[in-house]
Amino acid sequence: MLHEGKMATTADRLALARELAEAVNGQPENVPDALPRLAGILAIETNPEVITEAVVALGFAGDHRAVQLILDHVRVDHPNAGVRLAVARALPGGLEPDNPIRDTVIEALITLTADENSDVRDWACHGLGLV
Repeated sequence: MLHEGKMATTADRLALARELAEAVNGQPENVPDALPRLAGILAIETNPEVITEAVVALGFAGDHRAVQLILDHVRVDHPNAGVRLAVARALPGGLEPDNPIRDTVIEALITLTADENSDVRDWACHGLGLV
């Protein structure tokens, strides 16, 4: 895996986000290591492609802490439709019905149901059915 010390370029951060997505997809034992690394990417990233990949990775994590990172770092009204689509797809993952952030996720998904992009709207509606 790439290390943060080598994340100087957008391409490096994109590659790391993709590696972390593979690492957490269906492998919950990798989630604790991946979450702070993905948070580090989102804290500094402005490139929509990298943000999208980091959100996809967080969605694969299936963990409420990953959902919180998305809420903390990515606006639901992000100017890029790909980012908003990734958010709509990722937000329902890993939430238990009694999780304290559930209401915030529902609010975000409701906002996304009015998105200008039909795919974002569809996924937001689907997500509401899951939470």
